[in-house]
Amino acid sequence: MFLVVSVRRCNLLVVVSLLMVACVGCGSGPWKLDVDVACESLETSLKAWKAGETPVVLEQKSPKIIVGDVDWKAGKKLLEFKIRDSDSNEGTNLRKFVELTLQSESGQPIRVDAAYLISTRPVITVFRQETE
Repeated sequence: MFLVVSVRRCNLLVVVSLLMVACVGCGSGPWKLDVDVACESLETSLKAWKAGETPVVLEQKSPKIIVGDVDWKAGKKLLEFKIRDSDSNEGTNLRKFVELTLQSESGQPIRVDAAYLISTRPVITVFRQETE
C-alpha cells in the first residue's frame, strides 16, 4: 500500500513539475504594441488601396502587412480617406477611426465611418471592424 501511494505521489510531482517547466516558456506576456508602426501601417494600407493595389501586394513587401477589409476585398474603390485623431490603445492593439469615401456602384461617392484594429507583433495586421 505504501509503495502505491509513493508511486502516485511521485507521478503527481513529475506531472506538476513538467507543467511548471512548460508554463515558464509559455509566454513573456502579450505582444507590446509599437504605436508609430501601427499608425504608419494603417496609412500605408489606405494609400495602397487608394492607389488601386490589392492587399496581397502589402503582404509581399517588407515589412509585411496583412490587411482585412471587406470593401477592399470586394473590389470597391477608395477615393479618399481621413484618419481621425481619436484612437484607443489596448496595449497589444491600436484602434483607429477613419472616414472613408468609397465609390458606389453608381459611381457616386459614399462616406463610410470605419474602425481599424492594428497590431504590430508578431506580424503587422490591419483589420477593419464592424461599427455600430
